[in-house]
Amino acid sequence: MPGALTHFRLAIAALLLLPAIAQAQGLGRLSVHSALGQPLQAEVAIVSLPSARDGGLHGSIATPDTYREMGFAFDPLLFSIRVSVENRAGGPVLMLTSSLPVKEPFLELLIVLQSASGRLIRNYTVLLDSR
Repeated sequence: MPGALTHFRLAIAALLLLPAIAQAQGLGRLSVHSALGQPLQAEVAIVSLPSARDGGLHGSIATPDTYREMGFAFDPLLFSIRVSVENRAGGPVLMLTSSLPVKEPFLELLIVLQSASGRLIRNYTVLLDSR
């Protein structure tokens, strides 16, 4: 039975490391700085990308076709969201700003990060408070 217990412990350790491994993919946590009824103001940390320093990064919202392919509905509000890369003391971040107010409390974001090393798409579900 000691062998089964060792395998169980290794499996638990691997599951605990999963969030750290996922973070290594390039995009971190999304922070929202706006409320329901306001234009979107949010940021996403860019993590573990060596090319982040060379200015070769470009962020965007996925196309309506990509939303469809991934099984999500495309909200027309997403056309008004601008994604830009900003360098901060803590590292580069993606800034997301919309020109229109967000009227629904949930917003499904598929963010695309492109660099010289490839393309990454990450899904975020945004919950906006009415404050």
